Amino acid sequence: KPHIVLIVVDDMGYYNLHAPPHHNNSEIHSPAMARLASEGVVLTNYYAYPICGPSRASLMTGRFPGHGISEQMFSPAMAKGYNSNLTMLPEKLRQAGYATHALGKWHCGFWQRKFLPTNRGFDTFTGFLSGSEDHFDQRTVDTCGPRQVSATDLWQDLGSGSGGSNAFGLNGTYDAYTYTQLAVDIIRSHAQHRDGQPLFLYFAMHNIHGPMQADQRFQDIYDEGMFEMRRTINAMVSTADETLSNITSALDEVGMATDTLL
Repeated sequence: KPHIVLIVVDDMGYYNLHAPPHHNNSEIHSPAMARLASEGVVLTNYYAYPICGPSRASLMTGRFPGHGISEQMFSPAMAKGYNSNLTMLPEKLRQAGYATHALGKWHCGFWQRKFLPTNRGFDTFTGFLSGSEDHFDQRTVDTCGPRQVSATDLWQDLGSGSGGSNAFGLNGTYDAYTYTQLAVDIIRSHAQHRDGQPLFLYFAMHNIHGPMQADQRFQDIYDEGMFEMRRTINAMVSTADETLSNITSALDEVGMATDTLL
């Protein structure tokens, strides 16, 4: 059985990367994506839902929104979650003998414990439960739901059976850096301690979903005269590209790359 590393780059448009010959925006610095495209398979004709929440529920359940899962995007103040009667992908893979880990954005429900990632098939989860948050300090602000919510959204469950708890101490760093390091740690630990067991790692990145924020070192890649929002979005794409580079390097480092579906 191959290892599976599933990385979702959130809300990235078709022209938000440079990976010729299919994606030719040479303004953007994305060498890792370009290499993956040249060495792998690029899908250019497919169907997806245009909203982040229902689209990831489709990815987890194999159902199109409106066919067993809600077409609605859940805000932090809404007491809802995606259909708990449907078996999600990680549960199927766990039944097949996989170790299953999730990082990053969940956004499939959290108001009851049955909706949490570790009750939907994942052995562990570290990330945020809502749809977006500040990339730097991990505070989420909801002005769309029935009540305004402002709170730190960072949750961790390492498989204790308790359902997890707030991961204070991990907050305060640009979230792509935190989750990328955790992904590398999971890969290294799996290679060291889980001999023969296949790995399923689901990394749902926050980039390039709003709020539009990027670390200065990635903004510095782009011309200061560029339209500010465009420069920030490009920098967020380059951040995601570095994540891909670091994860593929970790797979190479531990000898898992040739047995991994990425």
